[in-house]
Amino acid sequence: MNDKLLFWVQKGIDHLKDQGVIDYVLNPHSNNKNYYVLMPKGIFLWDELSKTSNLLEIYYDDLWLEMGPNQLQISRKNKIEDKLYECIKICSHYAILEQQLFSNLINEDIQKKYFIAFGEIPFSTYLINGVKASLKRGCL
Repeated sequence: MNDKLLFWVQKGIDHLKDQGVIDYVLNPHSNNKNYYVLMPKGIFLWDELSKTSNLLEIYYDDLWLEMGPNQLQISRKNKIEDKLYECIKICSHYAILEQQLFSNLINEDIQKKYFIAFGEIPFSTYLINGVKASLKRGCL
């Protein structure tokens, strides 16, 4: 992993830990294998992803700043239909990234470790389920 990517991954982990979403747990059976675990706040946020698009909408402007105006439109300028379209684009973007990631997990042992850590349901599925749930309730 290159240094710049490693820096941003560590920054993200530190932020999630500072916010109480994850915590670092020492493994009592091993000196060198410690783990990050999802705290109750993180479990709540994870569950909310598939119940509503609200969390995706909250982070939408951060994504806009990160991805740039050529890929997303800023949310406060969007009509409801445009916001829905942009949320679906975000879900599609994550689905493509996950597909690329999964296709690179060629070693069966690595695949098992990945699925144990993150589950077998792709992250993008949670996001799109949240958008669909919001559509059914007419929230968007």
